[in-house]
Amino acid sequence: MVSFPLDLRQIFFCRWLPSIHPYTITLNPDPHMARKVVSRKAKAAEAEAAEKLISDAKAKKKAGKRTKKSAADLRLRLYWGVFSQNLKRVAVFEFDQKADAEKRAVELSKGGKSPHFVQKVKEEIKPE
Repeated sequence: MVSFPLDLRQIFFCRWLPSIHPYTITLNPDPHMARKVVSRKAKAAEAEAAEKLISDAKAKKKAGKRTKKSAADLRLRLYWGVFSQNLKRVAVFEFDQKADAEKRAVELSKGGKSPHFVQKVKEEIKPE
């Protein structure tokens, strides 16, 4: 049988620590002093001031927001791409040549090689 140095009740009620006892812990550091009376008007004014500070901070944050570059400058062109099983692009065809792209994918997949597939590819058109 295991013996404990202190009774479990003593550990639970902290009797072995005389400075910390659950019945003597108070929020007021000095139990002989009276509590300070708080004015409700002062508390309300303090809360309003805090709300005003928060609203001013939000207004500054919204005013300092930057806009992104317009998407009108970016132009994309659509192609058909033939990809390997490892997602490596093998060939690119114009958008109106989908049949040729599918034929190329079938040719590359023949003979027990890894399967190839056709997928749309978007590329940026650079203005000259």
